[in-house]
Amino acid sequence: MKNILITNWMRWIPVYVSALVFLVSCEEEKPEANIACNLDLTQLQTSYRSLAQESFSQVSTAFSTASASINQFAQSPSETALATAQNDFIAAYASFQKIQGLDLGTGFTVRNGGFYTPWLNSFPADSSALVDKVNAGNTDLSQFPQNQLGYSAVEFLLFGTGADNAAIASYFSNNSSAATLLINQLAYIQSILDEMSAYWNGDASAFFTESAGTAQGDPLPLLVNAMVKDFETLKNFKLKAPAGRYNGGIPELDLAEGRYANQTINLANAHYDASRALFLDGANNLDLSLIEYVSCVDSDLGTRIQAQFKIVDGFWMQLSDPLSEVVEDDAQFEALNTLINEMQKLTPLIKRELTSELNVQISFQDNDGD
Repeated sequence: MKNILITNWMRWIPVYVSALVFLVSCEEEKPEANIACNLDLTQLQTSYRSLAQESFSQVSTAFSTASASINQFAQSPSETALATAQNDFIAAYASFQKIQGLDLGTGFTVRNGGFYTPWLNSFPADSSALVDKVNAGNTDLSQFPQNQLGYSAVEFLLFGTGADNAAIASYFSNNSSAATLLINQLAYIQSILDEMSAYWNGDASAFFTESAGTAQGDPLPLLVNAMVKDFETLKNFKLKAPAGRYNGGIPELDLAEGRYANQTINLANAHYDASRALFLDGANNLDLSLIEYVSCVDSDLGTRIQAQFKIVDGFWMQLSDPLSEVVEDDAQFEALNTLINEMQKLTPLIKRELTSELNVQISFQDNDGD
């Protein structure tokens, strides 16, 4: 009887061994999130470093053009010079949107360092404080807070210091401190653009071509976090806030970017185009884009992200400035809210699924709940 039991038990040994080998084999063959993709991560990162170099060059060129005409207006105020300065500035402001999604939180040394975007464009500008500074002759920017500096401050000075262009030109003619403050703002913006351009073109960003990890501080997590945070900033602060989504549906136009120039939709659209191009390549002509890499890892996710961006694209065509008219027109206000809703559908795709597939951890908090 004992021999029979031993014999029967031994008959099952091959089965147990085969099952064990199968389980071990499955465990060993389970890939990491991006192991299955044979695309070169350093090539991806090198592509975005080159893009950053080109983008900062384009933004600096647009800003230099604006600076020239704004300086001319500040030195010899007139309605004609103001109109030229305003047009050039709006073009430069729209161009600036290209580099917000490249703010890694590294390479910037103004004040306490960190991220450059809040120091270049905290909107809306504190208009009352800026007027007080002009009246007091205080044009030293070294102690100015973020909402009295950069693009939003220049926008207020050029568009918000009078009821019309005649009044604005007169304001500058009668306030030399306003002209000085405006010129100092231009120099301040240019200094940051120069610093960040030097960062992307120098050795400090060379690790983008060398490191292929996904730990905090590696190029891919820095880049993906910057891009997702930028998209969330656009959605939450440039669209949801002025549309009243944090105020019970009652629009808050005084929170809008570009409120003084009536360029809120134009600037937000330029920002969206820049963000979309970072994710999907678009006109950037990258050697290897993030969506290509994501699609290599998970083709279904790549398809869904592209499809949702395409849905969002269509709603921008239904909107135009000024925002004050958008919120008063039922059809346009509905289009704006639908646009926001469709952008919110993108958030989990890029903030959770994309980052999960790339083994990237989100390192910022927006408390938005999307």
